[in-house]
Amino acid sequence: AEPVWAKSGLLRSMLHADGLLRIPAQTEGVLEGEPGEIWLL
Repeated sequence: AEPVWAKSGLLRSMLHADGLLRIPAQTEGVLEGEPGEIWLL
């Protein structure tokens, strides 16, 4: 997968994505290779 870099919640960016990665609110982000929850679109 290739990330689509954009600001959080921008509809145009989300339309170009194949899925969304859930990043919990209490975290600052995710590290490369770290497992995560992905919602396929």
